[in-house]
Amino acid sequence: MTPGGGGLLGCKLLEKTFAGNPGKADGYYQGFRDDMINKNSYLYSLATLGTVVQSAYLTLKTGNVDAYNLVNDKWVQHLKDIYDNIETYDLRTQTEWLSLAKLNEKRITKYQFG
Repeated sequence: MTPGGGGLLGCKLLEKTFAGNPGKADGYYQGFRDDMINKNSYLYSLATLGTVVQSAYLTLKTGNVDAYNLVNDKWVQHLKDIYDNIETYDLRTQTEWLSLAKLNEKRITKYQFG
């Protein structure tokens, strides 16, 4: 994992979802835990599903029923890093809730009332 790098392995994607998108009618606010965790957990599930698909492909291609071990060895640390990153941001939403609530109150008022 490259901290600060792009993609789900870095923190830019997590930082973007943490920052929120309050300027849209269907937007959500900074540190809004439900949306942030939902979006990133969904992407995490796609990453894990990708390893399953890659394992199946490799098994079919080589006929080796233990091919999943090769895929697992390659991706297990990356998947752990992704999970740990998501968990870090989840804890951040919990510890910074008061300051986020104050910030979001201003954003909501500005969006709702101009």
